[in-house]
Amino acid sequence: MAVERPPIPTDERKPAWRLACLAYRERRRAGASDQEAHEAAVAAVQSVLPLPWKEASAEAEFAPRSGC
Repeated sequence: MAVERPPIPTDERKPAWRLACLAYRERRRAGASDQEAHEAAVAAVQSVLPLPWKEASAEAEFAPRSGC
């Protein structure tokens, strides 16, 4: 069975992950639900990387693990 590993931070991913972290935190501080904040983080990823929603969602989930 293969073990999925988080993506490696690259120069292309780092700005997207940073924006995802900022968008998520901003929405949570404003009182948004986790789902609403996640959707904001996904939109932030998509503003930098041209990814479908599902892939952008996965990138947004990895963002906090990058230490942003």
